[in-house]
Formats: sequence, structure tokens, C-alpha cells
Amino acid sequence: MIFWFAIALMTALVVLVVGWPLLRGRTPAPNASAHGIAVYLDQLAELERDRVAGRLGDGEAAAAKLEIERRILREAATAVPAPKNDSRRVRLATASLLALLMPGLAILLYLRLGWPDMPDQPLSARPSASSEERQDPASLVAELERRLIDGSSSAAEWTRLGRGLMSLRKPKEAARAFGKAVALAPEEPELISAYGEALVEANDGSVIPAAREAFDKALRIDPDEPRARFYRGLALAQQGDAGLAVDAWLALELDSPADALWLPVLKARLEETARAGRIDLEERRASLREANPAAAPASTGAGVPVDPAARGAMIRAMVDGLAERLKQEPGDLEGWRRLARSYAVLGEREKALEAHTEAIRLAPDRIDVLLDYAHTIYPPGKTSGPLPDAFVSTMRRVLRLAPENPEALFFVGEAEAEAGNKARAGELWRKLLAQLDPASPTHGAIRKRIDGLAVTN
Repeated sequence: MIFWFAIALMTALVVLVVGWPLLRGRTPAPNASAHGIAVYLDQLAELERDRVAGRLGDGEAAAAKLEIERRILREAATAVPAPKNDSRRVRLATASLLALLMPGLAILLYLRLGWPDMPDQPLSARPSASSEERQDPASLVAELERRLIDGSSSAAEWTRLGRGLMSLRKPKEAARAFGKAVALAPEEPELISAYGEALVEANDGSVIPAAREAFDKALRIDPDEPRARFYRGLALAQQGDAGLAVDAWLALELDSPADALWLPVLKARLEETARAGRIDLEERRASLREANPAAAPASTGAGVPVDPAARGAMIRAMVDGLAERLKQEPGDLEGWRRLARSYAVLGEREKALEAHTEAIRLAPDRIDVLLDYAHTIYPPGKTSGPLPDAFVSTMRRVLRLAPENPEALFFVGEAEAEAGNKARAGELWRKLLAQLDPASPTHGAIRKRIDGLAVTN
């Protein structure tokens, strides 16, 4: 009995909700044309005030008044009359018909399909809420953390946890998770690159030495791993090697398919770095295709051999072609610089140094040419071992030509400190310190070095 009473009550509520608008009738809609005409009348009044005040001449006022009057006539001509109220008798009959039909149809449908004695569905048979929760990164992370807390885990589970944490913008926690995964699967280049990327994100976009080591390891396993190649270029850019960064990224662009997801980010970085370093991107792209005119433009990603061996052979042919041309045109400074960078990207350090030497012969006082040579001798980011003599002598030469050069001030100061010349090292580092933002981490690091000199004296 209670069941049928509830059904009747709900039916009455539905009929009331549906039928009430019919019983009330329609409220006339506001007349938009009348509103428009009122606006134009206000404009006429304002126009007259401007004419009287002398802000408008009689001729201008007359022309404006004529235009407003035309608009008033147009508005009145297109006005739609408000709808008439429906007959109350018709509306009442319609509401009554709905009141009878709706409950009757509902009862017929229930008698045919309903089953009031149907038992409740067991909880175990109901759809699990966790299946939907797992679509949520936060729920996925919480579930994985519970599963991994006992120590029984796999590289795949740690990888899923790392990806979930990255989607939640928790790169420090993600780096720890990816580190666990790398420990369990140390030969997976994509996983190692993901670990390096998390380290970069955890350090506000800076490619720290640990991240650089991860990317280098990934590239030793797979030289074509795109994420590691991208961040290797970013590391070069952050260390001031815009030319090498652009060359590394152009090589990645050349190897990438046209629909690669990373291409928009790569192109944006290329343009930004080239702009900052005053590098002609198209000229650099042309140099990569110089020895192989049949290759498609690098920006499209088309026409590049898919097979890694064939692609490597094509790049090698380009570099060898440039080297052969420079034998015939040894006065091409930028050609020697491109060749040196190409050899550096290929890992052929000795050939890169030879090409840099030719560039220095042509431009012995160019700071950028000298720094390119120095960076090849002692790559940026290297933190161990004594400074090579050739590197130090090149930096001293840079310092003589540009006494304010920050890189030369730092490394010549380092060389003086290694030689025991504490006073000279302190002098150079204090000069460097004056150029730095006091709030920057670099300022703090140099200050610690200067303080360390005072302690050891």
C-alpha cells in the first residue's frame, strides 16, 4: 500500500510541474523593438543638447538627426506584435488530458516491465567504484602507493606511479618513483629519460648533472631516444652553448616524423634559442642538407631514412661533404664552425678541435670562436678533474680580450685557486660577483668559494 501511495504522490508532483505552465498561460515577452526605439529617442535628445551647447554644428546635427529618425522608422516597421494569450479553456483541457495520460501510461509500462519483488543486487555484483577512480590520477597514485608500500613491486608499477605523480605536478616524488623503476630495469632508455625529465622538472627546468648523466646513459643505450636528445640540447642551451644546442635540436628535428608530438615544443625552443644567440636557423638547416640535396627540408620531417643505419650514413655524408668543401674554401669561417659543431655532435672530439683551430686561425680575437674551442676541450657541465691546460690558456686569452666575461672570470679564478694564488682568485671572483643578482643561487655559490679562500689562508 505504501508503495502505491508513493507512486501516486510522485505522479501528482510530475503532473503539477508539467501542467502548471499551461494553467498559468504565457507571459508576454518584453518588446525588443520598443526598447530600441526608446534608445533612439534618447539619442535624439542627446543630439539636441549637443547642438544647443555648440558641440555640434547645425549641419552635422541635422544629418545625425535624419539618420536616427531613419533607424526609428526601420525599427518600428520590423516590430513583431506580442503574442495573444491562449484561451484559458484550451489550456485547462490540455492540462487535464496530460494529468490522465501520464499516470495511465506509466502504470501500463510498469505492469509490463516492472517486478516489485525483485531482490537487491549483491554488492559484489555491482560495478566497482574503483574502476572509475582509477581514471583519476590522484586515485591511481594513492592505489599504487598502497600496493608498493610493502616493497613487493615491479618496474612497471613504479613507472605507472612516476607518470601519475608527473600528471599531478609532483616531479620530486616522480623522480624517486622513476629512480626505483630504473633500478629494476636499468637498460630501458625511455624509462631512464623519464627519470631525467622528472629531475629537470623538480629543479625548475634546470638540467642538473644527475639529469644529464641519465640522458647520457639513455643515449648510450639508444642514440635515437628523442627525449634524451631534446634535453641534451636543453643542457647545452642552459650552459651558454646556443650553437651546439641548435645543432643538436636540428638533428633531432631532421630525424623526427612529421606527426611527432614533441615537434611543436622542439621548434619553439629552436626559435627561442636561435633568436637569443643570433643564429640563422635556415642557414643551419641548409648546412645539414648541404651534402645531400635530395633530402627533404628538415622542418617537415619527411624524406628522412627510417632505418637508423641509413640515417646515420646520410648525416655522415653531409658532414664529410662539408669537410671536403672546406678543403677547397679554407677561408669560410662559419663553415669551419659548423663542421666543428657537427663533429662534436657526432662525438668526434679530435676532429672538432681541428676544425675549431682553423676557425681561430681565421678569427683569433672572436670571443665566441674562442669559447666554442674551449667548450670542446672542457665540455660545459663537467664537474670533476683538473682544468686542462689548453682550456685555461684559452680562457686567459678570452679574459684579456673581454675582462668582464663571466665565464672567463670564473674559470681563470678557478685555475688561480688550484695554483695556490688565492688573492688573484678572490679578485677575479669578486669581480664576477658584482655582475650577479644577489638573490641568485650562482651568487651564493661564488660567495662560498670566496669565503673558502679566506678560511684556507
